[in-house]
Amino acid sequence: MKGKSLLKLLFVVVLVGALALVAWFGAGRLLVQAADADPGENVAQVSDLESLIEALRAAGFEVQKLGEIEDPLFAGAGEALEVNGHYVQVFAFESESAAVEAIDTIQAGGTIIGLATVDWVEPPHFYHSGALLSLYAGSDEALLQALQQALGEPFLVGWSMGLPLPAGEAGE
Repeated sequence: MKGKSLLKLLFVVVLVGALALVAWFGAGRLLVQAADADPGENVAQVSDLESLIEALRAAGFEVQKLGEIEDPLFAGAGEALEVNGHYVQVFAFESESAAVEAIDTIQAGGTIIGLATVDWVEPPHFYHSGALLSLYAGSDEALLQALQQALGEPFLVGWSMGLPLPAGEAGE
């Protein structure tokens, strides 16, 4: 009789663990909604790369195009930007529906994109506006604010490994 009770308990523990893993990996997105923010308030809602660059420059940032992203996480035309020393990825898609299809490939808090697994050093912030998808993995408050003003609230703030930056990169 004791063996059956132990077997039932083991079954329940395994079932609960499996459900927790499915929920963790299947949840996909951690949506960010500011309780006191009006999404339309002071938001430019740019939907192309040049407008985003103009909006960031108007907010006082130095923006340089670094060129096409060599190993893009998404199928859209990927362009790398340096914004006041921070790396921002911007993907332009043929249509808003194509951008939404790319968004649907993001799982597990941003750590899985399509077939790629990504270990972020800092939390990735994903933005979507029209046919534009933008990604910034960092915590610079001024840049986060400017991206939000240009693109709206991030649709996902993902998870990071939380590791310290390599020597010489702290505080940049």
